[in-house]
Amino acid sequence: MGEAQDVGEGVVGEATVATLVCEAAAGPDGALKTARKGGGIFELTVDGVESHAGLDPERGASAVHALAELVTRIVALGSPELGTTVNVGEISGVTARNVVAGQARCGIDVRIAVPAEADRIDAAPAALRPSDPRVARPRPLPHRTDRGTAGSGDIGKHVAGT
Repeated sequence: MGEAQDVGEGVVGEATVATLVCEAAAGPDGALKTARKGGGIFELTVDGVESHAGLDPERGASAVHALAELVTRIVALGSPELGTTVNVGEISGVTARNVVAGQARCGIDVRIAVPAEADRIDAAPAALRPSDPRVARPRPLPHRTDRGTAGSGDIGKHVAGT
């Protein structure tokens, strides 16, 4: 383990077996949370070809339309049987209503129960391709991936008195 560390309100050191984090209870019965899913926060940007939607729409390649096409594929990366969920929670196009969007982005939240799923999810954006060849391949921006914490059920049961 190593030397004791001051963590603000107390000291964590060699004799420490576990720590409890004050986090909302799991479920409506108020059960002690003994593990948590890992997660990732991603941002994906798609670059299209901007043009005037009324005067020259065929010259454009809408990044918003391409992103809308990709959202269903992104969400399909979820694997409920493995505890993996994928949610596109933000979408924006950075142009006006009368402009074929030159750029669009989405924010994605991923939760994983199986640590190996992190590698599969991290690799997925590279395989995404919009059907319009004029739209550039999506660019994933820097993200954070957390593989979660292993269940500490025995410790949790002891602390909860069960």
